Amino acid sequence: TGEYLQEIYEKCKDVDLFLYCFDMTSDRFLRDDITTLEKFNKRFGESFWKRCVLVLTKANLVYIPRREKGKEREYHQRRYQAVLSKFREELGKLGVSSSIINAIPACAAGLAYCDVEEEADEEMDEERFIWYPSD
Repeated sequence: TGEYLQEIYEKCKDVDLFLYCFDMTSDRFLRDDITTLEKFNKRFGESFWKRCVLVLTKANLVYIPRREKGKEREYHQRRYQAVLSKFREELGKLGVSSSIINAIPACAAGLAYCDVEEEADEEMDEERFIWYPSD
């Protein structure tokens, strides 16, 4: 991560768009995740977060516990909100203002729910997607 960040620092004087990708299958923010947020905040400042979009990747690979069978959409929504809340909490600890934090858009990437028994070449159905509302 250090070498990659150094290259970004050297080449990027200003940022138009920053996609912060976080693996939605992960149960927690790791120290590396928090360190990355700290480094970007220190280098680019609070206004940097105005150009950030949080992308929760691998939404289609989130494990659904048996007890959640039949409530997949609700489970994904809770998972999405939990990751978004933790991301916002960590930015708040860095001193980023709540108005900036709460304005950061977020989206889940990947099919959030898919019936694996459906044939692959069947037409895509809107009901197979979970659309998360922006705040």
